[in-house]
Amino acid sequence: MTSRNGGVAAAPYCSCMRCAVVTDPVSTIRALMTNFAARGSPHSTFWAPIYRPEGSIAAGICGAAALVILSVLAASPALTEQPYEPPTSVERDVGSITVNADGSYSQTTETTVRIETPQGIVSDGSQSVSYASARETIESIEAWVVQPDGSKIIVPPESIHTQDEGGDEISDTKYKIIVFPQVRVGSRLYWKAKKIVHTPLFPGQFFKTFEMSPFFKVEHFELEITLPAGKSLYVETRGVEGGLERHTADADHYRFTYERPTSAPPDETAVSAIDYADLLRVSTLPDVLAVARLYQTNAAPKAVVTDKIRELALNLTTGVTEEREKARALYDWVSKNIRYVAIELGSGGNIPHSADEVLANEYGDCKDHAVLLESLLAAAGIDSSPVLINAGWSYTLPKVGSFASFNHVITYLTSLDLYVDSTAQFAPFGILPFQDTDKPVALTSLGRLGRTPRMLADVNVSRTKVSIVIHSDGTIEGTSMATLSGSYEISSRATRFGHRGDPEDRVVKGLLSRFGETGSGSMSNVDPEDIDKPYWIEAHFKLDPVANLPGRGAMRIPVGVAPGRFAGMAADKTTVSQDQHPWPCRSQTIMESYSIQFPSNVSITGIPHGVAYRDDQIDFQSTYRRVGRQVLVERTLVAQRPSQVCSKEDLEHWRAFELKLQRDQRSQIFYR
Repeated sequence: MTSRNGGVAAAPYCSCMRCAVVTDPVSTIRALMTNFAARGSPHSTFWAPIYRPEGSIAAGICGAAALVILSVLAASPALTEQPYEPPTSVERDVGSITVNADGSYSQTTETTVRIETPQGIVSDGSQSVSYASARETIESIEAWVVQPDGSKIIVPPESIHTQDEGGDEISDTKYKIIVFPQVRVGSRLYWKAKKIVHTPLFPGQFFKTFEMSPFFKVEHFELEITLPAGKSLYVETRGVEGGLERHTADADHYRFTYERPTSAPPDETAVSAIDYADLLRVSTLPDVLAVARLYQTNAAPKAVVTDKIRELALNLTTGVTEEREKARALYDWVSKNIRYVAIELGSGGNIPHSADEVLANEYGDCKDHAVLLESLLAAAGIDSSPVLINAGWSYTLPKVGSFASFNHVITYLTSLDLYVDSTAQFAPFGILPFQDTDKPVALTSLGRLGRTPRMLADVNVSRTKVSIVIHSDGTIEGTSMATLSGSYEISSRATRFGHRGDPEDRVVKGLLSRFGETGSGSMSNVDPEDIDKPYWIEAHFKLDPVANLPGRGAMRIPVGVAPGRFAGMAADKTTVSQDQHPWPCRSQTIMESYSIQFPSNVSITGIPHGVAYRDDQIDFQSTYRRVGRQVLVERTLVAQRPSQVCSKEDLEHWRAFELKLQRDQRSQIFYR
């Protein structure tokens, strides 16, 4: 089983800029329907991604330094397809927001959800209301359950708990957890919450995003927003009705409504639902460039070059004359020496600390990484700009001035026309993680929009050579050498770093179990943190027999302790749905070479013919040759996508290729 794109190496990013937390009532349910992505291969540990969960909308700006590797969560069709039934439906969702001239506001929300399935009891029997304690307060919460027979059970105050945000982030986000009693299928859960935002993220500004998750029925949604008269509100809607309803002497009144009587199952392979779901965005900022200017106004003073910054930059670039090499030296230092720590305290979720402070602490979040690198580059005479980007699975920008699509900050080197991300600890200079590539961005100091480069097949490369000797009793000895670049390299470096100290025997056995093989082995590789050295992994292994020897029989090509990318792809059971949403896809080059030596007591009687597939994006070929008692196998895939977002038609091409690949992987060598 693998992803429809051949395995996307991607890095999950924490929220490091708490700028547009979605607090609409529907979001409390949506958060429970995590939009898992099918992006990689579960058969790859050190060479391709492992799992990554992803919500449907980013809550704030950040970039994770620790690149956790990702994998596929592809669904296989059931023998009898069951209709999708959402665990919960939104019966009523009514809210009002009153915005003050300084950007502070009060918000009241009344929500009723109906439990539809036993799974809904587990997932939605508790509800949460989030707030940033340094800037916001929850003034009141009341809640109750209405049972199917009409009886009403009040939630007592002691069943509403305050909980800090978990995880590794340093955050002032807290949650009011409402634990509903006696929840059963058909129960209606009601809660009403009033929140006061006394300190806006940016003085005088107000912005919110409401995403209407397609995974739930919404019977009635209504929102009223009141602003001081003359205070502009820019509105973007998709499927939501409404707008400015009336003027009064001192206020402008907006009203929005929405309903959707149907629901669809989560699309586990699609781009973020924010790119296609119905939504409402409102903001006092007119467009994304206004967002960029606001960020730059607050961040620029933090990048001032001080004596300490200048001294460090000089020490790091002494003897280096070329600008690119100077930039590389500074990037490498920040990447290796500034520990990533997500910090979301007060305005610190949106405004970086000063470069001097980050340098002294030797840690910071994505904004802090970017501001320190910007300051060091400036000290070396190299112009750069902070870059606002979505480092998740969203590939679109809002039409109004919303921070909701931005959850990360990276750096653009102006004269080199190069994007870099120093929080990507294992990304060599000039190489972006998958989630940073082919994304629309805002370059804040330049005051313009841009786009990060798309992934190129000749950059994202996996080359593997495997040599296998089969002994007369069927046991196997082998070696493998994998050289990796691009996102494959980033993924592997991160995983090898994360497994330092793990028992090697356990790691090797886990790799072999991917394809039903058993045995032992050892591995060695370049230091994952030495990002300036070409990256490789070498393995030596012994396998238990995969075929009965001696005697007449047939065997598939063993994988051994090697990436096994093609074997992983061939296990995919991707299907194309009628309403397939666009999906993130990878450009890549994969080359596998196998040399298999049979023992003297075995005669080779037949080898596979090989297969080929070619279209305007995908070129795959496998060949098999026999030289005496040796079988030589070559497999090569070059997939160059015009975009990192592929369509249903692109998926159909990929599926056609997979069928050829699966045929190739089923091929066997015959012997007697």
